[in-house]
Amino acid sequence: MSRISSFIFFCFLLSTPMFSQVITSGIDESGRQGKHYRFVEFKSGKIIRNDGSSSQASLNYNYLTQEMIIDLGNTKIAYTELDPVKEFIVDSAVFMPYNGAVYEVLNDGDVRLLVHKKQLIEREGQQTGLGRTSGTYANNTNTYSTEPDQIPSYKEKAILYQLTLPGTFKLKDVITYHLLLNQEVTLLRRLQQMEKIFPENSDKIKKFIKNERLKNDREEDILRLINFCNELAKNQSSLKE
Repeated sequence: MSRISSFIFFCFLLSTPMFSQVITSGIDESGRQGKHYRFVEFKSGKIIRNDGSSSQASLNYNYLTQEMIIDLGNTKIAYTELDPVKEFIVDSAVFMPYNGAVYEVLNDGDVRLLVHKKQLIEREGQQTGLGRTSGTYANNTNTYSTEPDQIPSYKEKAILYQLTLPGTFKLKDVITYHLLLNQEVTLLRRLQQMEKIFPENSDKIKKFIKNERLKNDREEDILRLINFCNELAKNQSSLKE
């Protein structure tokens, strides 16, 4: 029996802030399939283990349960830490498990930028403080219940694993950015942290942030800065050789 088959069989036996910002993205009228997943459908992916072995599987990352999900055809299960994984590759996106969480890797280099995204379920119109209502898309088609305002529970993983969710609710995204450096993951709170990570280039980094008008809450700006810092370090290393 292959390692992936052994893992799947075991799962059946179990059957069991950088920013912390909230992002809302409006109602998508094109459909609600996969709104709580990284991809709108499961895709062929690769599971690379710590020992170097690998397996193919149909994968997708679930933002509500914060798990990598395997589609077995007649059911869906979460990949657990029982079989240690180095990374998942799904449709060119790279995901890295670390200390119980799964991060998406956004770049290569000595310092890698990781993003962790989770979603929260809220009823439509639910107040989130200061009189504001937060959410992304409204799911107005009841798939599993005759109660139009019923929303899925976080404990109902069999439902949360489906590509289309029941009830009337909204999804709120919570996103944080992290740095992977020397095999350790650190929360990235402000762009200026990079000046301390690369003290020999702190002046150049400070100037780059100012001249390029980089913002703490824009992913493309964060990624530009990380890549800039990696390039500085690479050039400096080349000069020493």
